[in-house]
Amino acid sequence: MGGIRLRWIRIRGAVTQLLMSMVWIPSALATTQAEETLPSVTHRTPVELPVVRLATRNGISEEGVVEASVRLRIEEWIRAGDDATDSTIKADWHLAAANRILSLELEPVCSRKLLEMPIEAGATALALAALDRADQLLARAASSLNPAHAPQGGESRAASASKLEILEAFSQGLRAVLDGDSTVEGVRRARRAASRLSVHLEQSNPAVATSAALWQAVLRGREDDPAAAISVLDAPLAEPLRSAMPDAFFARLLRARLLSREDSFAASLALMMQMEERCETWFSKDEERAEAFRTVVWAELIVLREWAAKLAGEDQAASRQWCRDKNALLIREHFPSGSETLLRLTSAVPVVADAPNPGQSPDSFKE
Repeated sequence: MGGIRLRWIRIRGAVTQLLMSMVWIPSALATTQAEETLPSVTHRTPVELPVVRLATRNGISEEGVVEASVRLRIEEWIRAGDDATDSTIKADWHLAAANRILSLELEPVCSRKLLEMPIEAGATALALAALDRADQLLARAASSLNPAHAPQGGESRAASASKLEILEAFSQGLRAVLDGDSTVEGVRRARRAASRLSVHLEQSNPAVATSAALWQAVLRGREDDPAAAISVLDAPLAEPLRSAMPDAFFARLLRARLLSREDSFAASLALMMQMEERCETWFSKDEERAEAFRTVVWAELIVLREWAAKLAGEDQAASRQWCRDKNALLIREHFPSGSETLLRLTSAVPVVADAPNPGQSPDSFKE
């Protein structure tokens, strides 16, 4: 990761200028182009992004193998719930199955949504179908936990009911994230889902609180003013809790990204550049560090693309050219093969509902 520090030294002066001015001054960043001059492009030339992939899950390169194994375990848990005679145990099995659908089945498309990566045709529809199934399981769990069915549940039933409420809030939130409805009514549904998630921002479980803040910010980020989304996220350079990673990393990156929605492109890029350095200490494994670093650079490319599109005037040609040249340089430096991997969510939502029988836990898939 020595390249990170070298790149940081090279651009540190530019970052200082960006933070001081908060406006576009091409000459302040001329030093970043001194090492290499890239071909010029016109304002009509589209700013391209590299082809990237999500990192593998648990070291298994075949995504289909992971998905099939996850679904097999979910089916086992559903059958166990169907066969259970105790209503609270029945609910717990169905909660565990619904939780894994939300956490693992939905993770690939949720990671892509979060990272603004292309999503394969039909993938969102399949994810929404899985979400429908999770909601059905949550409804069955709610019925089983009804006092009329579980009058003697006591503390066990109360604990299960609390898990149900958390999972229902996340399910509603992910549905709003995935449907992508930008109509007035769609924005209203997203705001309602975000409000329900806000209840869990003060959860004692850091993973739940961080994930709730992350998805709430994604939903509130659809609004014209991103201030509400920014306000629920921690500062981009704040030290994250290990127990809340990698969601805490994505939340910090999202906050830096949202600044560009306020046309604060310079501030957004400056924070991301500093986040590159933090990847060295925030992640303990070399592979994760590299993936997190590339993920930050990927976000920088998106901001540069949007900034270039915003600079449409003829008098902004030099600024637009810098954005395009910087974009091309970053791709050449960090995405040379066109198949690099980005960091992904470990799970789309935290695991809060475990299988009643510890022996049935999905140990083959670290959650």
